[in-house]
Amino acid sequence: LEIARALARRARLLLLDEPLTGLDAALHREMLGFLAAWAREHGITVLYATHNAIEAVSFASRIALLFEGRLIQTGSPEEVYRHPVSPLAASLLGACSLLPARIVVGGRLSCSLGEFAADGNHVPGDGWACFRPHELQISALNGDEPGHIEQRYFQNGVWLYQVRLRDAMVFVQAAEKWENGAAVGIRPCGNPAFIESKG
Repeated sequence: LEIARALARRARLLLLDEPLTGLDAALHREMLGFLAAWAREHGITVLYATHNAIEAVSFASRIALLFEGRLIQTGSPEEVYRHPVSPLAASLLGACSLLPARIVVGGRLSCSLGEFAADGNHVPGDGWACFRPHELQISALNGDEPGHIEQRYFQNGVWLYQVRLRDAMVFVQAAEKWENGAAVGIRPCGNPAFIESKG
């Protein structure tokens, strides 16, 4: 009702605080699409507060990540998702796998899953390799990094696995169904972001 009143008044600035909470999935998608299209069509600036990462990256042209009243990071949805400035920033936009890593001489990122071209210009030092679930593959043990499936979730037609490696817990997205407790291999299929250690 409050959204309808604001739309009727043709406000130039709209503040929405968790406006779609409590809606079923179909109505939630429909309303999110409607609000985004309406704001674009009428040139309205919307400040949209949400705890839902999917809502944030779907709706926003700019994101500000806040935690306990502190501003953590700002940028476009793609920039904040692909280049988080801290482990906390990475986790606020969805599942991520953080592995101990370092930038070595030559500017390459090295971690237990291999060596990769680093994203951006980093000086040699310690930090984390940040993989999103779609940047890792799961397979039978065949020389890849070994791990054990600790948990699995079925989401949007694919499986999300929590896999325990020797130095970290990782999240892997896959279409195939694996059993909890299965010994599997993990290999990267994308380049991770590097998050510098702040000391």
